[in-house]
Amino acid sequence: MRTEDRMSNAIPIPGSPHGATVWSTWIQSVEWIDPDRERRFRDEVRDILWPVLGLRKGGVAVDVGCGGGALTRALARWMGPGCTVYGIDRDANFLEYARRRAREERLSRRTRYLEGDARSLPLPDDTVDAVTSYTVAEHVPDSRRLIEEKIRVCRKGGRVSVMQASGESVGSSPTRSSAPSRRERELWRPLERAYQRQIHRRWGVGSGGTGMDGFRSAFEEMGLRDIMLDGFAVTHSFDDARRSSKEALQCLQAQENWILHGIQGCAALLAHPLPRGHLASLRRCVRARFRKQRRWIETGVRTWEFRVSLSWVVSGRVP
Repeated sequence: MRTEDRMSNAIPIPGSPHGATVWSTWIQSVEWIDPDRERRFRDEVRDILWPVLGLRKGGVAVDVGCGGGALTRALARWMGPGCTVYGIDRDANFLEYARRRAREERLSRRTRYLEGDARSLPLPDDTVDAVTSYTVAEHVPDSRRLIEEKIRVCRKGGRVSVMQASGESVGSSPTRSSAPSRRERELWRPLERAYQRQIHRRWGVGSGGTGMDGFRSAFEEMGLRDIMLDGFAVTHSFDDARRSSKEALQCLQAQENWILHGIQGCAALLAHPLPRGHLASLRRCVRARFRKQRRWIETGVRTWEFRVSLSWVVSGRVP
């Protein structure tokens, strides 16, 4: 296998002793996903989520599958002094990042980050006022076990909730587009097939098929009361005046780094080496696309490319 097809030792092979960091290494880049989560859980959505999540000032809450901790930090801000918000995740890289960000935002006294699985939470019975998760349930095949664990750790009168991102979004069709070229998409195909086979399926990405109606019914069947349903939206656009060019450039760099990292990793999953120059051509396509986007931002060119995504939440009170 040629040098360009080899994988760096920094990328753990699934099934190796580094399995606890598979999600952050192969599936979601925390440097890319956490700023996106911060925009989703901006302070403007507090009034929507406060009642449906069952939050209270100075209370105790749990963010299951916290990732980089964006939601954990938001809950800690909203619930104020004296609160405790537990962020639980099985990925050590996510937890390390989350702890650092909490320190930077001076929220360490309000947050506690624990390593654990969504189906076996590392907390005693009847200890929290509210327990929620965001974009976690869709990756847990046993949704009833997830709900049972949430109910177990929640006090009577507290709220158990599930939040998920809708698979549908509304977007623009700008004349200047940042979408991958046809050539880039073609070059990705063999790598995507290897990724789907060895990572996506093996680690249960998207293996939980329960939607809002399914969770609503499950909540009722499992004895939760006062079911609430709600939702919120977020707009993704580099041209929004509330987003600085520095922030946009940082986001672009994180995206480009993650994609180039993915090329390197996926190449090592292939059973046979690719034709000579395949990976180099793919990298050139990716770098050219991001170079073009950076130039637009740096020169003040507005593409007005945007996407609006929806998230929903369902919750129930523990009797």
